[in-house]
Amino acid sequence: MAPKCELFREITDELTINELWNVYFNSFAGQETECAQNQICFNRDEFAAALADPDWEKFVLTDEDGKFIGLGASTTNLEKARVGYINPEAFAKRLPGYEGRIFYIPIIAILPEFQRKKFFYPFMSRMYRHVIFDMRGVSAYDFSQNKNPHLQEIIAHVGEEMIRRGEAPAGARIVSHRFDAQIYGSTQVIWDD
Repeated sequence: MAPKCELFREITDELTINELWNVYFNSFAGQETECAQNQICFNRDEFAAALADPDWEKFVLTDEDGKFIGLGASTTNLEKARVGYINPEAFAKRLPGYEGRIFYIPIIAILPEFQRKKFFYPFMSRMYRHVIFDMRGVSAYDFSQNKNPHLQEIIAHVGEEMIRRGEAPAGARIVSHRFDAQIYGSTQVIWDD
C-alpha cells in the first residue's frame, strides 16, 4: 500500500487530534534555535479548534501502514489565517482575481523520518489537485528560509511533475512568485576591553 493523502473538512475525534498534534509538533522538533519565527503557529487548543473547523481544510498523510505521518492545512478565510501572521489585504492586493480562492497554508508538516520524495509527492500533489486544479485557486504560504531554503521551488516542482505525468488539467502551467520576506536581525554594541 502506497502513502496516501486524504482531505478532511472536520476532525473531532480526540485520539486523532492527539495523533495529528504529535505529527505537527514533532515535525518541527529540534528546530527551536534554527528559525527566528516559531514554526508552530498554533498552540494545542488552537490546533484542535482548527481541526474541528470546516473553514480549515486538512490534508492528512498516512504511510503504507495507515500511520499518520504528515499534515497540511489551508483556508480561504484569510482572517482566520492571521494565526500565521499574514496580512489578508496584502495577499488580496498581490493576487487579484482570486478573491475567495486564496488558500493560505500555514501547516506543511511531515515527520522528519518521512521527509523524502516518496512521501512528499503524494502529500503535495493532493494539495495541488484540490487547491490549484480543482478549485482554480492559488496556494499561499510562508516558510523559514533557514529551514527550507528551496521549499518554494520544490512545491513548484511538484506541480510541474504533475503536469509531466498527465495528472493536471490540459493547458496547466505552474507560476511561482515570492512577494515578500521577513527579516530578523539584531544590532548590538561590541565593547573593546
